[in-house]
Amino acid sequence: MDLKALLKTHEQVASKRKDLGAQACEQGYNLLVRAEQTGFKDKSLLKSASDAFIRAIRQERGNAESYVGLGYLLLLISDFEGAEKQLKAALQFAPDNADAKSLLEFSQHKRLGLPLKSVQPETEESEQMFVQFVERIQTATQKAKASQLKQPMLDTAQLQILVKDHGESQWRYQQLEQELAELDLSLPADSLKGLLNSFADLLRHQTKMIQTSLNFQKLEQALLKQMERVRDSIVNLPHLRSKEAIQDFEQNTLEDLLDHCDQLADQLDSISDQGHDIRSLERQYETLVEMIENLQEQIDGLIEQGF
Repeated sequence: MDLKALLKTHEQVASKRKDLGAQACEQGYNLLVRAEQTGFKDKSLLKSASDAFIRAIRQERGNAESYVGLGYLLLLISDFEGAEKQLKAALQFAPDNADAKSLLEFSQHKRLGLPLKSVQPETEESEQMFVQFVERIQTATQKAKASQLKQPMLDTAQLQILVKDHGESQWRYQQLEQELAELDLSLPADSLKGLLNSFADLLRHQTKMIQTSLNFQKLEQALLKQMERVRDSIVNLPHLRSKEAIQDFEQNTLEDLLDHCDQLADQLDSISDQGHDIRSLERQYETLVEMIENLQEQIDGLIEQGF
């Protein structure tokens, strides 16, 4: 049993679940904002938001923001005990989460008549600033998603466009992060930080995909270079006029081509092990192997002729 392979599979599954959990959490908060714009009268939006937060918790149980979102929803329907259960769960994963603390205090105040210590009335101006900032994060995130790479690409011109778009998205993130740090809201900003963190995760993934695409292009250029070497070797082969020259060619040029071919195969395996689709490069690699085999056959033919 290959423990290394087992651990690698576990890491890939865990990473995928985390990504799905973050996406579901972000969707839940987006739906909450839309519901707030209707005065929380659209029950279908509240139901969809609840489903999104539950999905997020199932995919990533350690994300406090998902529990906070679900707790907030339960407070809207006056399910104080259910809300407190979710908010306490959030505090287990993030003891300093300001949203969870203030909402839990609010719930206990409503349910038990306890005095409020930290919850202050939300002014209309603060609510408006909050909603506007959420919308700005959502807009920036959607723009980044529009150019998101699902698989590495070999098209240099298209990749340059994506690199430019990615740079602009990174600039937007930095601006939003700086503004959030300076934003003066009467309500806690942890929910905004959660949305901004999801945006940051998206950008990190795109950075990784762009770098992998650049590695793809380098590997493609290396394959093409070796193909050109094989073509040159086939052209020069008829000019070898002695057995010694042919043997020297086989031991040096051909062996070097085979060594490079093995190195390229290792690089392809490494990229494939990361979960990327390498079929486009595999076809070029197979062409290179066929060309080297053809060169080997021609060398063998010359040796059989008596050189």
